[in-house]
Amino acid sequence: MSATTTGVTGARAADRPGVRTRARVGWGDVAWLTWRQHRWTVLGTLAIALVGVAGMLLVRTAFLDEAVNGYPADGWGDYTGMAFTLPGGLMLYGTFIGAVWGAPMLAWEYDQRTHVVAWTQDLPVARWLVGKAALLGAVAALIGAALGGAAQLMATAINDVPRHVSVNMFEEGFEFHPALQAAYALFGFALGLAIAALVRRTVLAVGLTMVVGLLAKAVVELWLRGRYQSPHTTFAPVEDDVRPLGLEANQALYLEGGHATADGVVGAVPPQCYGPASADRAWFQECLAESGLTHFLEQYHPAERLGTFRLIEGVLFLVLAAALFALALRRVKKAAA
Repeated sequence: MSATTTGVTGARAADRPGVRTRARVGWGDVAWLTWRQHRWTVLGTLAIALVGVAGMLLVRTAFLDEAVNGYPADGWGDYTGMAFTLPGGLMLYGTFIGAVWGAPMLAWEYDQRTHVVAWTQDLPVARWLVGKAALLGAVAALIGAALGGAAQLMATAINDVPRHVSVNMFEEGFEFHPALQAAYALFGFALGLAIAALVRRTVLAVGLTMVVGLLAKAVVELWLRGRYQSPHTTFAPVEDDVRPLGLEANQALYLEGGHATADGVVGAVPPQCYGPASADRAWFQECLAESGLTHFLEQYHPAERLGTFRLIEGVLFLVLAAALFALALRRVKKAAA
């Protein structure tokens, strides 16, 4: 074999005349791959979300009409039941995204063993995961923001109508906010990816994501949220004219309270203090005093803290989402090494 022939044979394919080499897979290619693989999941979720948004905006229109024309507004009827039913799905949205979008995106590649051909020198695993997660995560966050915004508009319209129906934005309406729903969606998506990277089985990853996601939301709502700041406390003798829960009582986050001893220990009102005679305020207070219940105590977060609490919770879930995504990326890169 001549030196010339040897030189041509040993040269890189890219240097050989007439030889075409495949270019490195770019971000645009990753976006197209993501759309091809997940378009039906995205479109299905979008369709369901549009129905929810349309329903909440319909309820908002009905209550706006009622605010102008009185109740019941002609042609509308009572949409109160729908107003409190439609936003119920918001509590599950982030977990849904994690179980239906995040976990299958990664676990399915392991189940089908397509990761062997998907993660190559032309498409490194980091680019594959970051590209797909960025695109799907952004879409999930935008859908969540639309749902949260529609719920917020609806609740505001309901609270503007002067009748007994209202939405406490610090309790049942706390999550009616675009930024919060976007943060929940990103957390759920990252949680699904992290669990899928750990277990590598689609069904198991989906199930664990649902369980862990719901538990996380429950812990935050029932235990952690009320501890973002120290609560306000109202403690005064029962004969004082005390306004519990601040000036906007129906928009405060109530923690605990009731009639209490002088030491601040809340107790139950004795049965003997109930009955027809309890309508006499002086008699009722005297009955309470005989049982040691001389004061009234309330612990709550006033309505003006709502924005701060939403900001704290949004940042909390974004930090958790970033940590979970970093865990997923590290595990996937280690497995592909």
